[in-house]
Amino acid sequence: AALGTIGSTLAAASVGFEDVEEVWVYLADVRDWESVQSVLDEVLGPDAPAPTVVGTRTMGRAVVEIQVTAKRR
Repeated sequence: AALGTIGSTLAAASVGFEDVEEVWVYLADVRDWESVQSVLDEVLGPDAPAPTVVGTRTMGRAVVEIQVTAKRR
């Protein structure tokens, strides 16, 4: 669901996942990283930037938050 929302937001700005230059992933439990990474790899592709991953316990009920920065080419 999070990546669908991100994709819609990118499209509204006339960019796509291929234009992503920076990825931040916040996880309530860093043991979830492998699952999140496989989804990111599938959506962002092989040329995606390496994500910064942060484990945090201050996310309330959320288990993952993803933030991206993209640049129009």
